Amino acid sequence: MNQDKEALNLWTCPNLLLQKFSAPTFAATTKIDFKVDDDNWQNKKAGLIIMGLDYAYLSINKSTQGYFVELLKCNDAMKGNSEKSIEQKMVSKSTVYFKVNVSEPDAICQFSYSEDGINFTNIGEPFIAREGRWIGAKIGLFCNSTYANKIGGYADIDWFRITK
Repeated sequence: MNQDKEALNLWTCPNLLLQKFSAPTFAATTKIDFKVDDDNWQNKKAGLIIMGLDYAYLSINKSTQGYFVELLKCNDAMKGNSEKSIEQKMVSKSTVYFKVNVSEPDAICQFSYSEDGINFTNIGEPFIAREGRWIGAKIGLFCNSTYANKIGGYADIDWFRITK
């Protein structure tokens, strides 16, 4: 991101680790340990994303009240539209498990999260994945901050699994 103008959404961010959908129906699960400095945690997040012309993602963030997960969505991202927060839930620690179930025929995506890796809670309404500019929708991971808060944090992705 450039110092003079922050990105309005993740469309222009180069640090998204993405891959094309592996099947019409699948689940992707990941374990993320989010580490931020006590005095420099603002505007940092890490998460699991479904990326296309529209996108949605589940992220872990920190606030003065503690850690929380947040589902965000952006329609027509390529046009520079802003993200919209759909739902937030507090969590007790910085390590979370994120999951998205993708089902055919319309690539309907349901995000969920867990603190123990066993019991997952759905968050938000299902999201319909949309193709990207040159290829279909993609799934992936990211860790971001604003330019002003670019130091003092990282995400340790323990694993990322695609299952049927």
